[in-house]
Order: sequence, then C-alpha cells, then structure tokens
Amino acid sequence: MARSPNTDHLRREAFTLAELLVSMAILSLLVVMLSQMVNQAATAWARGESNKERMQGARAVVEFMSNELQSALLPVNRPTQTGLQFVINPAAITSATFNNRDSVFWQTPQATDQTQGDVAEVGYFVRWDTSVPANPKPILCRFFVNPRDPNFKIYSAPTAWLSDTILDAVAPGKKSTDPAKNYQGLFAENVLGLWVTALDPTGQPITLDAAGASITGFDSRKGYKYTDSSSATQTQSACSLPAAIDLGLVTLDSRSAKRITTDLQTKIQTLASTSTSAQAFVASAQSDPAFQPIIQGLRYFQTKVFLQNSK
Repeated sequence: MARSPNTDHLRREAFTLAELLVSMAILSLLVVMLSQMVNQAATAWARGESNKERMQGARAVVEFMSNELQSALLPVNRPTQTGLQFVINPAAITSATFNNRDSVFWQTPQATDQTQGDVAEVGYFVRWDTSVPANPKPILCRFFVNPRDPNFKIYSAPTAWLSDTILDAVAPGKKSTDPAKNYQGLFAENVLGLWVTALDPTGQPITLDAAGASITGFDSRKGYKYTDSSSATQTQSACSLPAAIDLGLVTLDSRSAKRITTDLQTKIQTLASTSTSAQAFVASAQSDPAFQPIIQGLRYFQTKVFLQNSK
C-alpha cells in the first residue's frame, strides 16, 4: 500500500531517541552551570554585604571612641594626684574577663546628667557573653558613669574608682536578671579584641614611667619618660596624658560570628593576649588553621587619636 505524503513528512520531522538524550544532557549541563553562576553571585553578594557591614559598623565605633578620647581631661591640681586620671590596663582590674586585650578608662566633660557637674567617667573593654555556651559572643562594652551615680568615685575614692565589681555593675554587657540592666553597657557586638597603646610626643609607645620603671599599660598619675629627636631623655611629670593613642579593633561579621565555639573563643583570647596590635592578630589568625571557620569575616581597624589636653 502506498504511503501517505503527510506521514512521510511527519517521520522526517521527528527526533530520534539519541537526539533527545543528547539534548537533555546539554540542557542539564546548562542548568548546572546556571545554578553555579547564581550561587557564586549570591556568595559574592553576601560577602560584599558582610564587608560593608563590618566597615560601616567599625568606622562608627572608632569615630565615637576617638571623639571621647580626644576630650580626656587632666586634674586641675596635678601634684595632688587625687583628681582625674587616664589609665590603660589598670592594676585595679584583676579579672581576665575585662582584658581582651586592653581596657582603657578616663574622664571627659560629656556627662548626660549634669545636675552634679559635667565630668563623666568613660572607658572601653571587651568581654564575652557566654549566656549561650555553644556560641559565645565577644562584646565591646562602654563604661559610662554620670557624676550623680553611686559608682562615680574618681573624686571620693581616686584609688578605688575602678574594680571588677564596678565594671560588672556599670557595664555587664549581657542579658541580666535585672531588666533595668539588660545588656547595659553593650556598645558593639562581634569585637574580638581592643588594642590601646599610649604614644609619646614623638609618636613612639610609652614604655617607661617618670621614675624610669618599665610599664606595659599606662597610668597618668605616674608620668612617663621618652627620648626626643635630639636623643635627649625627656620626662613628663606626674598626672600627664599621653600625646596620642594608637587605637585598634578586630571585628567579625555576624555570619562568621555564628561559627564561634567555646574552643575557638579560648584560641581567640589567647591570640589577642599575645598580639601586639590588631593587625598582628589578623595576620597570625590567617596562618592558623584553627581560625579557618571565621577567617573570611575578620577585619582590623587602626587609627591614631591625638589628645587635646595632653600639654
């Protein structure tokens, strides 16, 4: 029987099984490639947002701290050594809880309640919130005490205005059983460490007090020695401020912070205690496999702050 012309036309237009299989394979390959491109774009976007988050947040923190540091005050009657002070890593703070790596405290005319004067006590330190043991969080705390606060003691007890107990009362930085103190003092989250170095008028770190004794922190009541450009030894008398402060922070984005464990917290604190600067901390972390889970989220910020009342 003769074939219909229409049937022959349809047979010529049909695809073979082999052609269909090849087409499906190509389509699958294109879908996989497109999915990979979308995933890469999403990852790049997320990384960019994390970088933006860190940059904006850290810049705001550093600028705020710098403004308060610039206005640090000296006592009116310096020789008495019972007035205003500027201290880095004060001996009165004995708990390692507040030393990650440095802590700094001073007085500034920025009281928010001026019924008893305009001078407030200010300070910054990093502590860890371990209320969720599986994911501890590093917190930058701001110590701020108005002159009418019972914890304001710079005049009434100039040798006891700082202590572990006072820091806990003023800036617990975490969830509290007292609703009025819930996260009181919390200034910025995911700050792994704070580096504060006192600088002399030549821009070098201050390592000797006025008596020539070696120091690792700074206490304005003890003054300091330094060598000027003529290689002569100069002495700043007791109750002197540093000429400037080298201020450094190491921050972590919120995505990476979720990967911090108790073991990693210990490694972070150990590295912070032995690193000479925020930059050195990040450099060491980049070569340590233990920091691999968070290394992409680490950033450091360093700035120099000149104290207006240092002279």
